[in-house]
Amino acid sequence: MMFKCKKDNSMAKLVKDSVVRYSFFVVFLQTAKPSGNFFTWLSHFVNTSVPSTKYNTIVAYFILFFLFSFVLLFLFIFINKSFKAIQEKRKQSIANKYREILTQFLFEENYYDMALKRLSKIYSRSKKDILIENFIEFHKNFHGNYQEELRKLFRDLGLHEVSYSRIKNGNWTEKIRGLHELCEMRITESYDRIRRLLHSRNEILRVEAQLAAIRLSPDKPFSFLDSIRRPFTLWEQINVYSFFKKNEILPPDFTLWLNSSNRSVLIFGLRMIQMYKATKNENAVRALVQHKDKEVRLEAIKTLGLLQMEAEIDNLIELYDGETFKGKTYILRALSHMPGDVLPALFFKALNEESFDLRLEACIAIKNFSKDGSGNLHDLYARISDPEIRRVIKHVADNRIVS
Repeated sequence: MMFKCKKDNSMAKLVKDSVVRYSFFVVFLQTAKPSGNFFTWLSHFVNTSVPSTKYNTIVAYFILFFLFSFVLLFLFIFINKSFKAIQEKRKQSIANKYREILTQFLFEENYYDMALKRLSKIYSRSKKDILIENFIEFHKNFHGNYQEELRKLFRDLGLHEVSYSRIKNGNWTEKIRGLHELCEMRITESYDRIRRLLHSRNEILRVEAQLAAIRLSPDKPFSFLDSIRRPFTLWEQINVYSFFKKNEILPPDFTLWLNSSNRSVLIFGLRMIQMYKATKNENAVRALVQHKDKEVRLEAIKTLGLLQMEAEIDNLIELYDGETFKGKTYILRALSHMPGDVLPALFFKALNEESFDLRLEACIAIKNFSKDGSGNLHDLYARISDPEIRRVIKHVADNRIVS
């Protein structure tokens, strides 16, 4: 019973102390009499408003500290938002002014000199940035003579120099911004400056430089391939090819890069020959199936198959025995694309390979070689007694399975 009373008394005391401890800011309005500096006032407030115990004093100082910090944080956020709103409003006002000048320049006769005079008075870098943004916006939204007039004014104002300074900037995002500006305004003489960025360690910047090089040299859009020293990664190749297709750029003769010392560029040339079915490049591709580099050799074998170079069937069959597992796989796949009605004997030879994967590739090749591929598999199934091979044939012959 006594224990219970003690517990109740302890709880009551705790509640009482808490009420006293956290109600000091109410007493503040009545008892605090600041004098001297802030710290003197704070000491006076705590000593007169809070019961004088060690823990109460510490808690009081902590609560005051956090309240003070909260007020400062609130003021900082408020001032920062207000400052940004003022900046944005000012930027919008300047942009509207420049839009009005550019609109008059485009639609009023004999306004070029006036526009040049008014816009030449802009010296602030931030205002030039706003002006460039407006030039880019207008250039994207207009065509023909309007674009030519905008480009002429852009040059005469020397705004391309601002873009040049961006691509010298240490920040890669600024470099990319400069590339976009030069490309949009078609500053073709900037190609030599852009070419330096082709060797950047930053892969994103390299891709942007490659796309810029294509846009700024329409007569030889792929001449940048001659300058590439670093590996031309698959991601870069995909970006370049997508840009190539999107802008309907006529493909060059990709055999020009089949002798490149950069292996990745050579492989890209082979892949482009595949994509565009450039059968006129047969002789150049044929020579690469003997290349010392395995990746180049495999890509050349794949290219021969996709181009359906029937004259190369015997050549590929001769290569089979000396190839690695991956090389044999590529040869079987290449032969499966070749036109013809007579199945190469190599397919039946591959069925006796120890590797299950090569047996599977041989069955798929038989199925894909001719229109009656499924019938050939059924005939083969009836003639062969090996249970493992029969299982592979049965699996591939099932039309529910895509091979």
